[in-house]
Amino acid sequence: MKKQISLFAVIVFASLFLNACSKLQQENPPTQPTASIHGEGFANPVSSNSHVKYIQGHNWDIQACKACHGANYAGGTSQKSCLTCHSKRNGPENCTTCHGGVNPAPPTDLAGNINRSAHGVGAHQVHISYGYSCSTCHISPSKVTSPGHLDGVKGAEIHFDTTGYFATNPSYNFSDNKCSNIYCHGNFQNGNQSNKVLWTDTTGNGALCGTCHGDITRSDKEDRARPKTVEEGGTHPNRVDGKTVLQCYQCHVHVVDANLNFVNKSLHLNGKVDF
Repeated sequence: MKKQISLFAVIVFASLFLNACSKLQQENPPTQPTASIHGEGFANPVSSNSHVKYIQGHNWDIQACKACHGANYAGGTSQKSCLTCHSKRNGPENCTTCHGGVNPAPPTDLAGNINRSAHGVGAHQVHISYGYSCSTCHISPSKVTSPGHLDGVKGAEIHFDTTGYFATNPSYNFSDNKCSNIYCHGNFQNGNQSNKVLWTDTTGNGALCGTCHGDITRSDKEDRARPKTVEEGGTHPNRVDGKTVLQCYQCHVHVVDANLNFVNKSLHLNGKVDF
């Protein structure tokens, strides 16, 4: 009789245990690894399936990303934050996400180019070093969704700021990549106003003293840099006996030194003559 009771108790306990396990499995089914909705390698910027290529193929419009990653790209319903990699101000909407690096100006350009010979790179950083901003030559958007920014037109349109130094019909020719009637390359009083400069120049010759003011063909460096004198139809002091009396630095002491190296580059192309 005791054996029968013990056997019955074992059967009841086993039944209850198995039933409990069954309910536990139903309430907590085994989980499977979650596959990326975008496919393998989407987060890898160098992958053939990279999100970079996807966004580039959609005119750089990243607003759809917010549907899953949240309005601030911090994760949203996907629980995958874009800010882990895009840690600069405004996250993925920071200017340097698509172009530039240390600042919004290329390199790199939208095609990934880093060399100055590429139209999208050119002399951007040189002009930044002189204190020019994006708005000098472009309409600078306040945010990535500003009208005219992602407009489907390939490349950046040139819109010179004609309220300042560039008030005299500046132009850029996309066919030969040259600027003309440009203040920063000779279109000023006593300057070489017909000078045209190649945007993609890699030799540095386009910015030599004598190209924007003076005469590049002269042998003496001071003469090469000397702007048009009164006797040449300008207003700069004349030479004496065919020679420059004073060196540039003796008048423009805050701009260049005795070797014509810049003391303060920001004073060179700031719209006025500095002494």
